[in-house]
Amino acid sequence: MHVRRGVCLLALFLGACASANGARPPAGTSHRDPNVISADELATVHERTAYELVQVLRPSMLTKRGATSIAGGDAGIMVFVDNQRFGDLNSLKQLSTAGIREIRYVSPGEAQAMWGPGYTAGVIAISMANR
Repeated sequence: MHVRRGVCLLALFLGACASANGARPPAGTSHRDPNVISADELATVHERTAYELVQVLRPSMLTKRGATSIAGGDAGIMVFVDNQRFGDLNSLKQLSTAGIREIRYVSPGEAQAMWGPGYTAGVIAISMANR
């Protein structure tokens, strides 16, 4: 009886270990970061504005996250270009995709640590290619 139970537990353990490998992406494929649009991905699309580009490649970046204020003081997701405040999400509609090197969503906590208080919905940080 104890031997059978031991064999069953061993089989269960080995089965769990074998299935843990299934969590990794298949060999030869890349893992796409949900918070970063890389230069390689930028080269695969032909949208004209940064807003359209984000909407196609990472629509979740356009969704407000984080805490909201009852007083309504939350400005929503803000946009930074080369570490300078550029505007709100609508400002992405005025920004051409030409010259964009990377687009990154920065969480509210990280954004407030980098740029100070007031970024409770996070930041979309855009890095431009050197001109």
